[in-house]
Amino acid sequence: MRIIVVGGGVIGVSTAWELLRRGHSVELFEARNALALETSHANGGLLSGGMCEPWNAPGVWKDLIASFFNPKSPMKLHLDAVPGMSLWGLRFLAQSTPGRFRANAQASHQLCIASIKHTCEWVRELALDCDFRFRGDDNEQSYGNIKIFDSEKAAEFSRQLVGMLEHFGSRSEFLDRQGVLDKEPALTPIANNIACGIYYPDDAAGDACAFTRALGARFVENGGTIHLGSSVTRFIQQDRRVKGVRVGDKEYSADATVVCAANDTPDLLREFGVKLPVRPVKGYSITVDVSHLPAQTRPGIAVVNQAMHAVVNPLGNNLRIAGTAEFTRKAEPVLSNARIENLIDLLAATYPDVRARINPERVTPWCGFRPMSVDGRPYIGPARIPGLYVNSGHGYLGWTQACGSAVHLANLVDRRPTELPPDMFSIAR
Repeated sequence: MRIIVVGGGVIGVSTAWELLRRGHSVELFEARNALALETSHANGGLLSGGMCEPWNAPGVWKDLIASFFNPKSPMKLHLDAVPGMSLWGLRFLAQSTPGRFRANAQASHQLCIASIKHTCEWVRELALDCDFRFRGDDNEQSYGNIKIFDSEKAAEFSRQLVGMLEHFGSRSEFLDRQGVLDKEPALTPIANNIACGIYYPDDAAGDACAFTRALGARFVENGGTIHLGSSVTRFIQQDRRVKGVRVGDKEYSADATVVCAANDTPDLLREFGVKLPVRPVKGYSITVDVSHLPAQTRPGIAVVNQAMHAVVNPLGNNLRIAGTAEFTRKAEPVLSNARIENLIDLLAATYPDVRARINPERVTPWCGFRPMSVDGRPYIGPARIPGLYVNSGHGYLGWTQACGSAVHLANLVDRRPTELPPDMFSIAR
């Protein structure tokens, strides 16, 4: 088949590659002048099956209300955003009951586990250069991710989540303070602030932007076509079927079109009466060049600091520090100095020796918008009109779920059996 993919982030490029690999003729359209300039550009870099729970856990409404009065709240709801997100927000809160939270966490977890497996295979087989770490690496101390807690009480929810997900193949290891330090000796300076931790050996880490661009290069090398600076403005319809897209004054025909346009997906689908409940949620990161530090003093494993709800992740010669979720009135890529300072404070609280030795000129700040669904699951599958498919709404798990979502979508396009139930991520759910 001739297939068009709309969107050049990690979801779109992964989808395009999987369809091309199966023998389809694939063209990818990206509005920006390079791949991975939006949500996929500088995220936290984790691929986790154990830390994949939806943000709307039971009691989340208390956190959102409290965030009005706390400028450093890790999940921040701005008061001026409330009127514009009332309907989405009510649906978001409706998914925070214990039963719905459990079902959504389990669905996300199953996709994450399948996706990490596919990602590791692609990185190996295609020799993708993206600072990737996974369990197959020679250095066994550098694989997996770890979450640290400042008290046993703070770890209770994560322990319960681990127990809930074990049935689906999630592996984890509970650690005392010494166990944490054995996994990451660079945490020794804050040993007194660590009560315990959870180690996730099957998790991975890597640079999502580098992965996307490396995979895009393989896509082109193998016969795929990428149109950069090409914004899809509408779809071509014929006989009540989508037959391609319009870009400027040009039309491109296809047998199937897949929309992987992150936060732009709802607007593109609106002409068909599809109201996809996806909303942009702002996140921040800083990338710190630590190439000047001796290798033995640098962190070697990704650490999630639960007390600050953020991650410090080694990526080659850099550290990526990421966190926070802001519900804002407009999706404007404006950096908040206060949020960037919070991330620098996180680095200081987790690796004070590293923080003391970095040059501010070596710090690169970034913000982006995660396409968040109301239940924390992505939308993958047919979009109610023949010839049109969607793969979007992955929220903060886009990097983790990209390859698995691509395989799931390709199976639906090819009408093959899927690894996971099709209705689990259907638009109609």
